[in-house]
Amino acid sequence: MSTRMLEQLTHNAVLMRRFKDAGYYYWLMSEETADSLPKDSRALLSDEDEAKLARFHELKDRSEIYYAYDYVFRAMEEPFSSCLPATLLNIGQFLLSKFATHDEMPMGISLSYVLITIAKHGEALGAYKLARFAYQKLQSLRIPAVWQAEVDLASVVARSRPNVDGEDLLPLCFRCSTTNPLVSVKGDVCINCGGHFVRSLVTFEHLPMVEFHLADDISAKEARRLINEDPPSKASGSGRGGGGGDVLDSGGDQRLMFDDGGAGDVGLDDAFAQQMVAPNSLITCDRDMLRNLPPNEVVIRPSGCKLVKPRYYRLMDVDTPVTVDAAGNLYETDEYELACLEQGRTPFTRKGANSDAEQENYAMVPEPETPPASQGKKKSGWGTARGVATVRGIEFGK
Repeated sequence: MSTRMLEQLTHNAVLMRRFKDAGYYYWLMSEETADSLPKDSRALLSDEDEAKLARFHELKDRSEIYYAYDYVFRAMEEPFSSCLPATLLNIGQFLLSKFATHDEMPMGISLSYVLITIAKHGEALGAYKLARFAYQKLQSLRIPAVWQAEVDLASVVARSRPNVDGEDLLPLCFRCSTTNPLVSVKGDVCINCGGHFVRSLVTFEHLPMVEFHLADDISAKEARRLINEDPPSKASGSGRGGGGGDVLDSGGDQRLMFDDGGAGDVGLDDAFAQQMVAPNSLITCDRDMLRNLPPNEVVIRPSGCKLVKPRYYRLMDVDTPVTVDAAGNLYETDEYELACLEQGRTPFTRKGANSDAEQENYAMVPEPETPPASQGKKKSGWGTARGVATVRGIEFGK
């Protein structure tokens, strides 16, 4: 009964155009679906379990789409928007990359809204090629008659501008250093090496991260232990920090090393860097490579399901710290903390940001944008609200 209620609430949120709420409810449904699956990853899955696992992935994907689309919808419908033009342009690119991998549009989402947002803000920021592409797509769609004249005029004006995008807007692949177009038919991946881009779910900017995989015989628990170990070459030295100094080579001669040991620097002799050069291939780390990875450069992204392995990333720029929330979404840490301070809760999962928060998160509230004051016992710590909160004030059977 509670599952059917949650599904109905999600459907109603889409009909009422409360898309951020719909994304939140889709994530809750994915959590419920994951709880109904076997906990042992080695267990044989039945056809029903396979269907549930596919539904889990679909619900997670829809939660991200609706969460992002809410910003576009509000920017189109409301007289004022708190989002920066660059953020709306990033969101439009993110949604187009999602739509490129789907056979049909999710319910309630307007492709014309996304294209108009991309065209308007792309033209303002200097992405003229992207704006021209968006206007061409708009002219092939059935749009409201009141928009038609404006879109036709804007399309003609866009053709008078250079058919290029500003170099400062083009995304750079942190694996192969290839400059990518703003929108690709392949999705949110690099056109050269095939590496997936990772976006912060606040500004939707690309994060400086490169994904890698574990060797088949390494478990997640052993991987954590290996990453926290000191590498063999530094076990008897000064540790991971590195630094310049005198080092004896194999012949007994003394050599002066100028190595500042800066975190995030990947040398050409590094096994990880050698695999990064090979395009369209997975980066697979064995035990020695995991030991040599600095712990502050490794980000583990949980899947939310016992049957789905977590994903591992190497942070290529440690000056841009990354935070992972309970749903497995990634954020630039400063943006994440600022969003928590502004909203009094985490942006996506809506959990209490701190023990002094005067708000308590509920899964079923009439208007989650203005959460009610806390009732009962307060929760402490980051991410304290787990799963679906208790539904209060509802009498069944009436």
